[in-house]
Amino acid sequence: MILSTQARFARVTSPCRVRQSPAFRWHRLAVSLAMFVGLATNAANRPPIDAPAGTYRLEGTHASLTWRIRHMGLSNYTARFKRFDATLRFDPENFSRSSVEATVDLGSVETDFVPAQGRDFNEELRGAAFFNVVQFPQAVFVSKKVTRTGPRTMRVDGDLALLGITQPLSMNVTLGGAMRSHPFAKVPALGFSATAQVPRMSFGMNPPAIQQGVGTQAEIVIEAEFLQTP
Repeated sequence: MILSTQARFARVTSPCRVRQSPAFRWHRLAVSLAMFVGLATNAANRPPIDAPAGTYRLEGTHASLTWRIRHMGLSNYTARFKRFDATLRFDPENFSRSSVEATVDLGSVETDFVPAQGRDFNEELRGAAFFNVVQFPQAVFVSKKVTRTGPRTMRVDGDLALLGITQPLSMNVTLGGAMRSHPFAKVPALGFSATAQVPRMSFGMNPPAIQQGVGTQAEIVIEAEFLQTP
């Protein structure tokens, strides 16, 4: 029988099935098993977090909140806030079920600037040109999402309200330690280190005094211990 040109064309162009040898199929199976074992091993080797899930409150006597910003291209000018608070809901098995809310008393800014010729730099920063603490006494951060990035690291995405403006903010967080029972407080305890970049101009902070020579990103550095609440 003589095939038509169309039939012959269909036979030539139809998808061909690649025949896999037994050795190739065993290779694919071995690779899949190795990947599965690797994932299982990573999970098994993940160090346990020896603290229960629950609500934790900042232990203020063992916490610091500092910020630094480039100054004249020479150094990082560093200052801190002395009063702040935070509440954490933490799940050691599933970081994505965790959340945090924090407040900062902007009036507690401390530069350790030694007053000279009657100048008080702390008061200048509390003024309307900078933190404007009379109108906006607090900054507030509320998390929206927590993503695990390693055995004891995570990215916390949320909203920062500062100077009457709310902008998204991400923090890189490391769980430094965990205790099922703090030796003095007798309750579970957690410790964290965190950093974030705050774009000051996104919050309207750009007075003439710092329009030149001062960086646009302030780095936030946090060290904090938390105790579980009843």
